[in-house]
Amino acid sequence: PKALSDLMAGPLGHNAVIEMKVEGEGAPSEPLLVMLQDFQYHAVVREVLHVDLLQVALDRDVHVKVPFETTGKAEGVQVGGVIATVFRELPVVCRPELIPEKLTIDVTTMGIGAIRKVGDLELPEGVTIEMDPHQTVVSITVPKAAAATTTEEEEEGEEEEAEEAAAPAE
Repeated sequence: PKALSDLMAGPLGHNAVIEMKVEGEGAPSEPLLVMLQDFQYHAVVREVLHVDLLQVALDRDVHVKVPFETTGKAEGVQVGGVIATVFRELPVVCRPELIPEKLTIDVTTMGIGAIRKVGDLELPEGVTIEMDPHQTVVSITVPKAAAATTTEEEEEGEEEEAEEAAAPAE
């Protein structure tokens, strides 16, 4: 359990490829390449209780979820906007040795109202994302409180304009 916990806490997390030697009668002579498919922790002590492993081959693609992060401080956030990261993980397909630790996108130049889509991500060679390229992954929005204040001010302005237009001309 300790070795598995250490492996899952490493840079590739649950996407690490493990070389596993199987012992016993009828076991293969060469180590197997496996990845974690599922696992269970003890509810109290958080120790690994059980893992399901999936054998992989270096010449075949695997389907995994990779952490997604933003980098930089968006221009829109600096002027009061709010950044919304739609996904924390993205589903990718690639060879086991090409699995990235994480996918990132620089948001520095994003102003209020800007969005970034799956198609805007720069991916390592041999890695593809299993999502529509037009799917939004990050956006910069106006805070709800500011949007509500702006709407109220616009409504008041419209009411005043309507009253002035309805008033008889002198």
